[in-house]
Amino acid sequence: MRANLLQQTRMVAHAVNVPSIQRLSGTDADIENADYQHIKEQLTSVRLSNPKGRFVYLLGRGADGAAFFFVDSEPSDSEDYSPPGQIYEDASEDILGMFDIGGEVVEGPLPDQWGTWISALIPITDPQTGSVIAVLGMDIDASDWSWNVASRSALPMGLIIMLFITVGTVLAATTRCVEASPQPVLRRLLPPLMAIVVLVLTGTGALLWKQHQEHINYNVTAKVEEKISNLHFSLDQQAGDMIAVTGPMAANALVQKALRENDSASLQAAWQPVFEIMGQNSKLAHFSFLDKNRVCFLSIDAPEKCGNIVNRFIAIKAEQTGEVVSGMELGPLGTFTLSVVQPVFEGGKLLGYVELGKEIEDVLQRQRSDSGSHLAISIRKENIDRKTWEDGMRTLGRDADWDRLPGSVIIYTSQGRLPDILASWVDHVSGNLSSNGSSMEIALDGRVWRVSVMPMQDASGKEVGALMDMQDITAEKAAFEQLLTIGEMIYAVLLTFLLGFVFVLLRRTDASIRIQQSKLRASEEKFRLLVQNSHDVIYTLDVNGVFTFLSPSFNTLLGYPIEQAIGKSALSFVHPDDRSRCADFIRISVEKGEVPGAIEYRMRHTDGSWRWHSSNGTGIRDEAGALVGFQAIARDITERKRAEEELQETNRLLEEATVRSQALAEEAASANASKSEFLAHMSHEFRTPLNAIIGFSEIIKNGMMGPVSKKYAEYAGDIYGSGVHLLSLINDVLDMSKIEAKQLVLKRIPLDVSQIIEECVKMTAVRFQDRKQEITVDVPENLPLVSADERAIRQVFLNLLSNANKYTGDGGRISITAAYDAPEKTVHMDVKDNGIGIADELQVLVFEPFHQSGTMLAREKDGTGLGLSISRKLVELHGGHLTLSSRIGIGTTIRIVLPVEAPNEVSHPQIADIPETTK
Repeated sequence: MRANLLQQTRMVAHAVNVPSIQRLSGTDADIENADYQHIKEQLTSVRLSNPKGRFVYLLGRGADGAAFFFVDSEPSDSEDYSPPGQIYEDASEDILGMFDIGGEVVEGPLPDQWGTWISALIPITDPQTGSVIAVLGMDIDASDWSWNVASRSALPMGLIIMLFITVGTVLAATTRCVEASPQPVLRRLLPPLMAIVVLVLTGTGALLWKQHQEHINYNVTAKVEEKISNLHFSLDQQAGDMIAVTGPMAANALVQKALRENDSASLQAAWQPVFEIMGQNSKLAHFSFLDKNRVCFLSIDAPEKCGNIVNRFIAIKAEQTGEVVSGMELGPLGTFTLSVVQPVFEGGKLLGYVELGKEIEDVLQRQRSDSGSHLAISIRKENIDRKTWEDGMRTLGRDADWDRLPGSVIIYTSQGRLPDILASWVDHVSGNLSSNGSSMEIALDGRVWRVSVMPMQDASGKEVGALMDMQDITAEKAAFEQLLTIGEMIYAVLLTFLLGFVFVLLRRTDASIRIQQSKLRASEEKFRLLVQNSHDVIYTLDVNGVFTFLSPSFNTLLGYPIEQAIGKSALSFVHPDDRSRCADFIRISVEKGEVPGAIEYRMRHTDGSWRWHSSNGTGIRDEAGALVGFQAIARDITERKRAEEELQETNRLLEEATVRSQALAEEAASANASKSEFLAHMSHEFRTPLNAIIGFSEIIKNGMMGPVSKKYAEYAGDIYGSGVHLLSLINDVLDMSKIEAKQLVLKRIPLDVSQIIEECVKMTAVRFQDRKQEITVDVPENLPLVSADERAIRQVFLNLLSNANKYTGDGGRISITAAYDAPEKTVHMDVKDNGIGIADELQVLVFEPFHQSGTMLAREKDGTGLGLSISRKLVELHGGHLTLSSRIGIGTTIRIVLPVEAPNEVSHPQIADIPETTK
């Protein structure tokens, strides 16, 4: 089974186009990539065509050694979808090792975040370098795998069991029967048991046939897969041989000169002999030189092609990449051609291209001769031009019957003319082939053939035709028919033997009925003892709720004699408050014909107390299936109910404590609001003396009232710097308090944010120059005006630029971008740096007042930690929002989103303007 899974995965791996994988980046950008979409369609098709497979995926390995997903078979809206670049954290050491040493792996059962799987993995290599570029994996659910193993073991296990039964039959037939009358059971059970035996043996034969067919399919599939693998290997090898020729040609100074000077004559003279030699030795069929615009400059094999522009995929790919490109394409004759296009550069300047090509028929002929089977290739008509193809086939001396098939043409067969029945079938299935292909069994000329059809793709990954393989399975079929004949003989003998066994078995069954009756009486005695010694009450009721049986526990738990309770209604013992509920329970049970579940109620004790009982039961039916009563078990749950009541009281006390805690929290919030309102009113009292200190210290420092000593000037400078720093801190605290006290009003005007950004950058330019930091601004000129308070928006940008300056190292980069979102009618502005970044767990906290990022560098910076908090609140007062994204060591991006039109909400009453400060 593991070999079968590995083979299926290998076939899928060969169907994936290697150049398409090489054009993937393993990032979100791949989602829009046509190569990604094509590979995803292939993997999805494989997943849907194999009901046992759960996931099909393509893995890559990053520079850090971690495995990641290139593409998977899941739809993008599935919860199990893995986007390009997602790290596969559960990749085993075997999977990671495949990228270094290759090799095929089947592992499992192994668990990951999606489940437990049996996984087959095949490396996909670069045909030119031999290095592993990706790993294709296919997962099967471990539970499905276990069932599959069990199903494959069913036949041998069944045969072993049948052998033991046979031995038991012989032993039973030789044992003396007890006195009994077997005829009733024998007459009633012998016919159906005989039918069962016949069905079992027939099913066994069908299973053998199915396993034989699976065996043939497995062998044929393995051979086809090996041929395809060998074909790809041969094509890659020959492409490598041609690349080995084109490389030195592109570096040849004479070739470069001829392309530069448009000298086709010298190229013709120099390379015509080479082409003739390679045509004889390597079957080279095409040799051309193209100029830098892909126009055929010289075609040694077909001079009439000169002047034609070459628009084939490989040439275009070589133009796009500037590298040598190889692959299989539909050639000018309508056949498959293996082509190599080598760019020619001189001093880094593109001069043109060298193109070599050869037909693949000689490779196919070697494949056929090596394997002993027949091969054929068909091309869909929509991919070729009729006249060109017919001319090409006549040139090659082949049958050019375009009208033979409606959708395809046959371009190659290893057996001469392909029989009409096969040609029609290939034409029918080639238009809708899955990556696993299609197969059928057919008899031709007295032999049995297994015919398989696989899709053929060109270098771009497009399916343009089909490859057909015919394998002779006549010998295998004959061997199986011989085995089937022997099996039929064994079947007849075994059937006779089993019928005898069934007869003896039924006879002994009748004879043992009386023995079973005596055992039943013993069992009833055990049941009686169980009822008498049970701590729970076991009882039965009729459909009216009257006791018909009570176990002794009824007397133990409630004190009533059993004789007094039998024949009385069970409701007469139930608490008045529970009586109607119990009556409804009995009524619903009678109406539905079954007990709906358990019920709890109180029963009266002889001492006058009430005991809680929980009862559960089932219906009693007569031979006709009619409900005649109920049998149930009742358990005393009085202690449990008492514990529940105590728990409810505890919960009530907890709820009261919660209410008190909420009240205390509201008092704390009120106190905080009072604090904020007080600080907002104290703005003038705080700032006035500080402004005086700053002003007088600046006068002394600058000697404006007369010269002072150098020492006093230094002291005055220290006082001035401390005052300015303290004023900045107080401004931050007062700004936050004013906002929290809701005493800020916005003076909205139509505002050009690009002008504000330009002014803020000029105001802070010195800071960035001192630290040799680069700051760039990319703001469109046609941004709409926003309705905003000019001072508030200026303060937001100054705060953000100050933070970017402080937390970005010397020589760092800061960028400011803006854009207009027309559907949302908002302007987006981003301030991005490549500084120290903020850890994920701290990104929410940085917007809390008085909080800084927590890094060592952040603690060395001055400030209150209010800059981001004030900026966010100012943006939110405008009806916008401010968000942050950051990664440690990568940098931080702050996004401001402002509505173009003012929101309908009314701003808070104004007490003071917003001071313009730089944090």
